[in-house]
Amino acid sequence: MPSPQVLTPEFYVFLRKSVCTYILLVVFLGFNGTQALGDHPEAEKLLPEKTVLFVKITNMTEFIEGSSNTAFQQMLRDEKVAPVIESLYGSVEDAFAPVEAEIGVSLDQLRTMISGEVCLALVAEKGQPISVVVFADYKGGEETADKLLDFGEGVASDRQATIDTVDIGETTIRSIGDGDSQVHYFQKNKSICAATNMDQLRLVLARWQLELEEEMDVEFAEEMVEPLKTRTLTKNRKFLNVMKLCEGDEDFPPQAKAFIDPFELIRATQTGVAGTAALGILRGLGVDGLLGIGGSMTVNHEEFDSVVHLHVSLANPRAGLIKMMAIEPGDLEPESLFPPDVAVYMSANWNTITSFLEVEKIYDLFNGEGALAEELAENFTENFGVDLKEDILESLDGRMSMGQLNVDSGALNGQALVLALKLKDPEEFEDIFADLRDGINELADREVFTQEKYKSVEYFVLTGPSEEEREARRSARNRRRNEGQDDQDEPRERPQRLPFQIREPSPCLGVVGEYLVFSDSIDFMKEAINNERNPDDVLAGDPDYKSLLREVTRQLDGRKPALITYSRPAETFRMLFDAVKNEQTQAAIGDRAEDQALFDALKKAVVDNELPDFDDMVKYFPPAIGVMTNDETGFHYLAFSKKADLKDE
Repeated sequence: MPSPQVLTPEFYVFLRKSVCTYILLVVFLGFNGTQALGDHPEAEKLLPEKTVLFVKITNMTEFIEGSSNTAFQQMLRDEKVAPVIESLYGSVEDAFAPVEAEIGVSLDQLRTMISGEVCLALVAEKGQPISVVVFADYKGGEETADKLLDFGEGVASDRQATIDTVDIGETTIRSIGDGDSQVHYFQKNKSICAATNMDQLRLVLARWQLELEEEMDVEFAEEMVEPLKTRTLTKNRKFLNVMKLCEGDEDFPPQAKAFIDPFELIRATQTGVAGTAALGILRGLGVDGLLGIGGSMTVNHEEFDSVVHLHVSLANPRAGLIKMMAIEPGDLEPESLFPPDVAVYMSANWNTITSFLEVEKIYDLFNGEGALAEELAENFTENFGVDLKEDILESLDGRMSMGQLNVDSGALNGQALVLALKLKDPEEFEDIFADLRDGINELADREVFTQEKYKSVEYFVLTGPSEEEREARRSARNRRRNEGQDDQDEPRERPQRLPFQIREPSPCLGVVGEYLVFSDSIDFMKEAINNERNPDDVLAGDPDYKSLLREVTRQLDGRKPALITYSRPAETFRMLFDAVKNEQTQAAIGDRAEDQALFDALKKAVVDNELPDFDDMVKYFPPAIGVMTNDETGFHYLAFSKKADLKDE
């Protein structure tokens, strides 16, 4: 093996990326770790109350097994898809080969090393720098873990870093580094715990021994009497309140969970006069009302592919930036504008006036009373001929929806967007909209909008700059580029690459029924007009949507949602499949494969292999739904997708 001394900074970047790749591969490809678990208490019982960030997978083996049973994971094992995945994995193995040569650990050994609990935490004790604490169980992967640790210490030693050890009973704490840049760790019961703060690590070890009722070293026990009086994360009310709301189904507890206390994390990073001033500003913005954000994921549910809970805990009364998030409960039945094959749909009830008033308060707080009104009058009303609050925001009913639809299956950006804003009085808004268009045209000194009509509905296409203006901009860019090359003998020549197929957006907007509709595709605008006129085949009547909505209604137990999301992943992957099978895309990938490793891997996977017909893959992409509520505790988001019906396969 080459000496660690020859390793370059670039290698460490590559190593970090490789470790991230390993973690992603474990989850993505569904590899199984060993079944034996480490023997240590739950991380929550070992970490201090002042933990401000907490991320934990309770059991890596169970998490991987649960993930491997999802429809998407089963698709990856489909005999028609397997060659593509094997090609991609082979490319990863090839890329990892230099790392394996250096550290003496293969990718297969890495992917099976971690078995039980994995946890990352940030601790912000008063008067101390933020410290990092990490737990990982590796029972069954001891040899791999020892190789990695030995390699790390070898690199540190060759770089003249100090390595110290201290024995506490039968446990050895090892410290690597110098001064404040040290990492401390110990191994116990086939698990490892590492921290950037020695005091935190010693406290974790003491709690570990107490929880397992182990006999403690007498001197160590005396030293830890006072530290052990401090409370653990299990006494943190913010953490407990958030995680209780993310427990989910008691028969199927989550395999992964996370928590962050944003304000306390920010406060721990602020020091001195400037830090105190920054915290004062954040309090003035209402950020201290953000008590905590937490979430959980269940991947081994009997009925669903996965279940995700996310809770944003808020103080009452709300103010500032927190109050600006003014989504409110209401009726969220999909508008007839959206077709059943929409790839993504999201709708919310947003009180725009409440949000505007909070923006005004914050702006005036820093700029003087009436500052925002004066600024808008001078820079918006005078330029566009309408008042933002009185004319536009007051015209909105509050219902806002967004959708994505496949309009160009061969393009990498083949999905178009529609944004629909419900109006209180569509006819009255027509006059406001006309004034706004006139103001924009006058400001641009040209006709920005071209009027079109479809089925008697008028809409307006944004024409964009003329060809002469585009050419002038291209010439200006070329001049700037050449000016930067004056010190070179000859200008650098950019390689001429074969282009990917890209959809040219065609932005348009108009009033359709009760809604102000914007889209970056005329085809999508026409689809919305068709559906509004003849709402026979629309999202609201789609059987998949209605089935998931019934489950959401049951889960809400009488509460009304403030936001709802619905997605058909099959439509998004259909676009990607079609784009990858497109001859122009394959030619562009092949053109770049000669000198770019990423495209070489893609070529081997999706060009050299015959891709399956996507109609055979649709079954692996069940629709998913999510819903957000807003109550006195804060915002709560629940998302899930039912298991795909693969019984006949």
